Amino acid sequence: EEIPKINVFKIMFTGNVGYAQGLELLPKTAALLKEQGEKILFCIVGDGRYLSKFEEEIKKLQVEEYFCMIGRQPATRIPELLATADAAFLSFMKTKLFEMTIPAKLQSYMACGMPVLAAANGESKRVIEEAGCGFSTPSGDEKALAESIIRMMKLSELELQQMKNNSRRYFEKNFEKQKLMDQIDQYFN
Repeated sequence: EEIPKINVFKIMFTGNVGYAQGLELLPKTAALLKEQGEKILFCIVGDGRYLSKFEEEIKKLQVEEYFCMIGRQPATRIPELLATADAAFLSFMKTKLFEMTIPAKLQSYMACGMPVLAAANGESKRVIEEAGCGFSTPSGDEKALAESIIRMMKLSELELQQMKNNSRRYFEKNFEKQKLMDQIDQYFN
């Protein structure tokens, strides 16, 4: 399936649709946004063990018009898909393990210069705030996520562009492979 060409704020999630990703938050967030009359589209690129339950939740909360399910795509197509979105999304279930890691997904989003909306604690939250590339809310808090989405939607084109630039700049400064290899070399020398 392709991303609809409608003029609405598009938020893209890419990757595994599993229980660890904490995606049960999105249908609840969509229901809150619908109540408030806000129009957005969550584009879900990927599949996984939680997908059928996720789709059931979307139907149960009657927020189908807030979701676009794309299915698994080759990794090479992800940047092209992200380019059609206004923001990228990541979330995790609330566990200590996920608080201590920086997911590859966050690095990929930043490499593509995406503004990031996250429902994550710990390191992911720290990186997003330090980079100034988006908003992070506590894991599992649909009300805070809905507020962050509305806040991002209300940013000017200039402010959104600044987030994109910050995202890419932070990636280049902190995650680019050669820089990391140099830092490791310095550490051991």
